Amino acid sequence: MASTGDHFTFRFERDDDIVHRFLNTAERGRVVQWQPANTDWSIELHGGHLTGEPFYIRLDGNDDRSNVPKVDTLGLTAAHYNGMGNIANYQKLRVDLSETQIDALLLFIRQNWNTLSLIAHRYANRLTAPPDPPQPTAQPTTKKCTTPRCTGTVPIYPNGGKKAACSVCYKYQ
Repeated sequence: MASTGDHFTFRFERDDDIVHRFLNTAERGRVVQWQPANTDWSIELHGGHLTGEPFYIRLDGNDDRSNVPKVDTLGLTAAHYNGMGNIANYQKLRVDLSETQIDALLLFIRQNWNTLSLIAHRYANRLTAPPDPPQPTAQPTTKKCTTPRCTGTVPIYPNGGKKAACSVCYKYQ
């Protein structure tokens, strides 16, 4: 695990710049649940840890420089976070979040485990989102009629299928 000097605190929302840095369009499309608007926390990525591929939960207004609640992803599954006890420094979350908010946070982590793990992995390994795959170009559905001075069009059938009539001169082509 390579630690990095970059530090990112962001909300896990569809239009967030950091989300776009680490997830391409297809990956963003697989997000199960974006961060609800009424949450009092953000996701954080920062260097300084020597093992694992973690992301952190930064409570709004908290400016601690150490012991931020940490969710490691390396070699773990979503089931590891069925309770708060496996989040390092979880006690800080208990101080400011209600039981309902904690349950919602744990559900959010489990629902988005694959995506959050991918972001943490890319951050830890100094990777960004791969480019979006090229979009297929639309194939024309008609062509110009081959009859001299005719202004009509002829439907194109996929895979060189059967002939079709021109829309003006009705010649099959």
